[in-house]
Amino acid sequence: MRLATLFTAALALALGAGSAQAAGHDHASAHDHHGAAAHAPAPLALDHGRKWATDAPLRQAMTGIHDAYHKAHTAQQAKSFTPEAARATAHTVKDRIDFMVANCKLSPKADANLHVLVADMLGAAEALETSPTSKDGLPRLRHALERYPRYFSHPGW
Repeated sequence: MRLATLFTAALALALGAGSAQAAGHDHASAHDHHGAAAHAPAPLALDHGRKWATDAPLRQAMTGIHDAYHKAHTAQQAKSFTPEAARATAHTVKDRIDFMVANCKLSPKADANLHVLVADMLGAAEALETSPTSKDGLPRLRHALERYPRYFSHPGW
């Protein structure tokens, strides 16, 4: 696993909404800290009843993850989802998250909410690498992708 993805996974699991909020970091710099005490991430929340704003890099990364999921799901339905295809899907998810970490700039509160989804997507990617049919693989990725548009404004999603 790439170093940035490891840091992303550690941070997503270690930071709750309050600690990321208090830190006042943008999305990319928030992932540079990896020594926080582990606790469960806070649940997703709206921005005073509205969806969180997104930027172009986040939308690009999430679209890539969505496309990879759709391709994998289609293959799974056709009974042609191989271990190699599962690993390729996992690689794409991790690659798109690395791109997101390197490029997207969100408000600290939006970033804290995104961490919840990032943790789910990385967990799904890890499960896909281990077992293509795992309930923590494609179903977990689907769940994160279904939650994303409920909390983040992504025109055309």
